[in-house]
Amino acid sequence: MDRFIQEEDDTISDDNSNICKRRKTCKEKVESAQKVSTNMKGKAGAKKQRLSGATKLRSNISKLGETVEKRSSSSEAGCTIKEVIDDLHVIPDITKNSELYFFAMMMFEQKIKRELWKHLETTEAKLGWLKYQKQQQDARNPKNKIK
Repeated sequence: MDRFIQEEDDTISDDNSNICKRRKTCKEKVESAQKVSTNMKGKAGAKKQRLSGATKLRSNISKLGETVEKRSSSSEAGCTIKEVIDDLHVIPDITKNSELYFFAMMMFEQKIKRELWKHLETTEAKLGWLKYQKQQQDARNPKNKIK
């Protein structure tokens, strides 16, 4: 029986030894993989991050340039209130301080209406458009009509 116990102890000892060896081997493999991973991060990973950072920067600069370009072109296409009022003063049928004159002033507060006015080619077209707009507003708001 002692011999049996001794054999069991030896077997257990061998098993423990094998387990320790396996653990050591596994641990070495993990450590080795971590070293490789660390080395990759230090060399290739850093370049990859710089590349993506440079790409992002390039993209953002490009977007900024496009935005500035759009703003420049939109401000060139627009016209100022002063320009359209100067056009208004040239029309003899519209006297200063008249109802149509003040209506035009309100219309010119809207950029789209200023641009439309500026693109009408003749004085007659501008006067006709302004009267039409006034008539449309009066039809929508009969209470606001000034007599």
